[in-house]
Amino acid sequence: MFYSSFEIRTKHGYSPFGILVDHPSVIHLAADMDNFTNSKITGSAAQDVYDSFNAKSKPLQTAMMDKLYTKYGKAYVDSDKVDTSTQKYKSLIKDYYAFMADNKKEDNMIAESIIRKNPSSFASVMLLDNICRDLTLAELEQLYGSLLPKFKKGFFAQSIEDNISGRKQSAIGSTVNDFTLNDPKNNPMKFSSLKGKYVLIDFWGSWCGPCHIAFPRLKELYSKYHDKGFEILGIATESNTDAWTKDIVKSELPWLQVVDDKTNNVSQKQFAITEYPTTILIDPDGKIIGRFAYNEEDQRDQKVASIFKN
Repeated sequence: MFYSSFEIRTKHGYSPFGILVDHPSVIHLAADMDNFTNSKITGSAAQDVYDSFNAKSKPLQTAMMDKLYTKYGKAYVDSDKVDTSTQKYKSLIKDYYAFMADNKKEDNMIAESIIRKNPSSFASVMLLDNICRDLTLAELEQLYGSLLPKFKKGFFAQSIEDNISGRKQSAIGSTVNDFTLNDPKNNPMKFSSLKGKYVLIDFWGSWCGPCHIAFPRLKELYSKYHDKGFEILGIATESNTDAWTKDIVKSELPWLQVVDDKTNNVSQKQFAITEYPTTILIDPDGKIIGRFAYNEEDQRDQKVASIFKN
């Protein structure tokens, strides 16, 4: 990974620029110090494959951002100090997810084509890790099986294998394997302690803007049905537990909370969570009966309401 200190001084920030290296070699970097992501790389065959994907994908991303800039203004879209509680921000997030969904379909087709043509490239395992969440389990296992054995170890391979494992364990109708994570007071909590209740697991993080937008709807559900045997368990993916515990208080979250980390990685290994927030509904016997993305809150709320309608 590289960055330009000149770009930091002039732009007060930077975008990390990565180069793929899969064997000892001489690699040449022709750096663009004003915009480091425009630098040119020669000498890495894996990077050439990855760049072939970027060359087709980047225009899609640019077109998407142009749509958002046109509708909301560039200054507003790029600001890191917007009020996330406003209707304008909620509309921006809704449009962003809609545009991203359209882009993903095209991106995935591009990446899948490149992976199939280059099973012996390190770039393919990185690309597969990028798109694995959007493939069917059968497609993912077939593509992963086509890669060279030497690429089936390390960070990216482990991420793919965790996704495969998580999908198999979290399919609708599956019974949740018990797990233990720590609560805000650092006390261990077993998921099995909630057996006998309907449990909605909310996968979130203090760093996640859309997660905070989703809290009011969750509070309504909790208020309506908690006394009838309904529980919410927040599982936060965090590297900073101080930020997590402070956010629970600031956001006034009344339900149970535990924290996940890279050591346990329950979110990935058991549930294949790749988008935040995601909520998973579990019945009193521990069986998964619903999985809902950020834009599927209506379906989730209707499902919960149908359970407690009597």
